[in-house]
Amino acid sequence: MIVLWIHRRIALHPVESDEPRADGGNPPIPEMDFRGGIPRLAMMCARDVNDLMKFVEVAEGETSEEDDVRMMKASPENIYTPNIEDIVSKVSPESPLKVTHTVDPREVLPVVDVWVPAMEAELAALDKMAAIKRCKGLEPGKIRRKVRCVACGNLSGESAEELGDVYSAGATIDLVRICLAEKNAHKGNVTTASARWRSPNGGEMRIVPCVTDENLHKLVEIDSSGKESIVGYILFYVDDTLAVGPPEYLHGFFDWLEATWETSGREVVSKDTTVRFLGLELSMTESGNLKIAQPGYIDELLRKRQVTGFSKVPFMKEWATDEIPENVDTSPELIKEAQQRCGEILWTTQRTRPDAAYAAMMMARLTTRWPERAIQIAKKILCYYNAAKDAAFVIEPQQEAKLVLYTDASHSPAGTKSISGSLVLWKGVAICWRAANQSLTALSSAEAELIALSEGAQLLRSVKTTLEDMGIHPEMCELRVDATAAIAVASSGGSWRTRHLRLREHWLSELVNSDEYQLVHQPGLHQLADGLTKQLTSERVWKLMEAWNFFKGNSSEMKKVTINVAPSDEAAAASITQATVATTSREPNVAITHVHEGTLGRCIRALIGLGMVAGVLGAESGGSQVYTGADSDYELWIAVILVMITTVLCCEWSKKTAGGVKKAIKLKMLSSSTGKQKLSKSEGKELLSLLNKGDRSAEQDARLATLVGPCVKGVAVLA
Repeated sequence: MIVLWIHRRIALHPVESDEPRADGGNPPIPEMDFRGGIPRLAMMCARDVNDLMKFVEVAEGETSEEDDVRMMKASPENIYTPNIEDIVSKVSPESPLKVTHTVDPREVLPVVDVWVPAMEAELAALDKMAAIKRCKGLEPGKIRRKVRCVACGNLSGESAEELGDVYSAGATIDLVRICLAEKNAHKGNVTTASARWRSPNGGEMRIVPCVTDENLHKLVEIDSSGKESIVGYILFYVDDTLAVGPPEYLHGFFDWLEATWETSGREVVSKDTTVRFLGLELSMTESGNLKIAQPGYIDELLRKRQVTGFSKVPFMKEWATDEIPENVDTSPELIKEAQQRCGEILWTTQRTRPDAAYAAMMMARLTTRWPERAIQIAKKILCYYNAAKDAAFVIEPQQEAKLVLYTDASHSPAGTKSISGSLVLWKGVAICWRAANQSLTALSSAEAELIALSEGAQLLRSVKTTLEDMGIHPEMCELRVDATAAIAVASSGGSWRTRHLRLREHWLSELVNSDEYQLVHQPGLHQLADGLTKQLTSERVWKLMEAWNFFKGNSSEMKKVTINVAPSDEAAAASITQATVATTSREPNVAITHVHEGTLGRCIRALIGLGMVAGVLGAESGGSQVYTGADSDYELWIAVILVMITTVLCCEWSKKTAGGVKKAIKLKMLSSSTGKQKLSKSEGKELLSLLNKGDRSAEQDARLATLVGPCVKGVAVLA
């Protein structure tokens, strides 16, 4: 089967065959119109790509001469893990498998015997649930031809209610973080694996679905008086179940669940047990706080992409541009690789790696326009992940029921649209964050901040609605912005200059004037959404991330920093194999070179200092070519200080060289053989001026003789 992704809005219909029909008729060509607001997925049976392309025709007026219709063949080979048997052979109790691998059937055939028990177990499970029906096979020597047709279903004519769910839905990552925030606030348990059973207190237990999301349910206890109280929450993701709440209630729920359905057992998050749910790995720290990370997936991603380099930042500031060079290679192979790498990175940034959210956003916007740059950014992010593998959220208990929104905007960094950043915190836990281009071009930074505030406020309201559906009512909702102009417009309305944003102004003004929301000015130094709109320095990023309760981990202390050349510099640096800077975290080895004191030694030290500030380009023998670079706020200050020190040293050296003769004259004129009193400062200046004159008058000679006295001959010789 060939899967075709239609990038633009086009109409598909079969092309009329040149051969005459058997009945002699010529019926109208049935049209399959895939035009719509979102891309569609057309799946057809065909022997090869050439046969498939016969069914594609662009409708009139749907495309221009400059724009081509991009159609990508989605191949299932890219989801397989190659050389799976080598990976399985290395599994041990010390290094177990942390992620699920999809195996190519071609790799199963040579070792099919080891897969037979798993096949029999799967078949037995399906047979037990009556999900399959056994049929009698064909007689020997006979064959049966079979064709499978896969339809899109958009022309069925049935409504969504009549059609029902045609896919397996699941809980979103935002709901998981909200439930985990509630768990940490009440010190309950996290367990994975319309009902009624008895509660530990003798009451009746019920599971009540939420309105906002059908995958979220409330665990409700009804006492003898009929009073209802929410004691926990349950999340469903396909066939996985996550329960949050007090241990006695959770175990009662799972006792009922295991008695009703066949399950694989329950797992409880603890210091010794790590529970995996929706791509997250949940564990407990030594202090009893909840830890959320993705170490297994990131390790597998680094192994798959063969990443060996390190980087302090996930993105280079020079890459933040919308100017696409001419003759950019947009071949289907490059676009496919860029989209695959982008999906791998987004799976981490949307869950546990907000420190790379801005870089992932810049990569996603270039996947089809400049795939080579998108791939380069993806490699940079993986090098950054390799340097900070153990980065994770550590959730500490916080009883203050406050819902806080941080918004920031970077006004037109590339000369086009601005970038918005939003962060929503509930009880100190990062629930959701967003880094994206704004939908319209802002004419000023105030407009950009106002647009970011309105988009973030919608995100805040959606989280607030979910919390209220869960029976949780925030005490206060705060909107924190670092732009006073945006605060003034949102509070009291704008002027005629911002009348094109009047709808956003009125909506924000009604929101702020209500008793539930409060607009607060947040200083830029403590703006937590700052890293979502621009690439900051490594020190600044991790300082902000600590306020998110997102910490770097031990592996971030890099043992080796590798700096690779860009692709354009490969030929010039072919003779250089690798440039590395060895460092240690506790006892660094410092090599000291002693030079002679003096002007030459000071200049050498200044040059060495400048050389340490400048970036060094090297080439790695094999592997991907990634430039890690150096990025710090202190680089400019170090350079300025070194220039100032060098200037002072040069001035002192010139004074010392040029003032040698004057010093000798002063010593001569200030030392008198007759024992008279030393000359004053004004007399010394007068003496020097007379000595510097070539032709002196008789009066000047007499004055010179008076000032010098018996030393006039020695002074004249020196002059």
